[in-house]
Amino acid sequence: MSGKYSREKGRRGELSIAHKLGGKRVGVAFAKTPVDVVTDFADYQVKAYAVGSGTILECLEAMSRQPDAVKPRFVVFKPKRGQWLVACTLEQHIELHGDGKSHGDTSISTVGTGEGRMP
Repeated sequence: MSGKYSREKGRRGELSIAHKLGGKRVGVAFAKTPVDVVTDFADYQVKAYAVGSGTILECLEAMSRQPDAVKPRFVVFKPKRGQWLVACTLEQHIELHGDGKSHGDTSISTVGTGEGRMP
């Protein structure tokens, strides 16, 4: 069970991301839904704290298991006192930004800032 401060921090993070992306906050603290923010373009899970690559991968996998997973899905997280970062799998990145063809093993995950450059 998380404390009030932790829940409020998560809610503020979700509202901030929804506002920045022009989306809507759909996550609530007591429901363990994998999607926190939806936009016309994609669905997002928001983590308002530093997370490891295992947590990011678990979040991406949880979102992909949803039956209505037709839009791209991303994890947005914020390291301590850092800027918001957006993560997706390399396979998803190639599908969205590449020529749609994989040129090798796509089992490696990538983390980007959402600003078109790597951190």
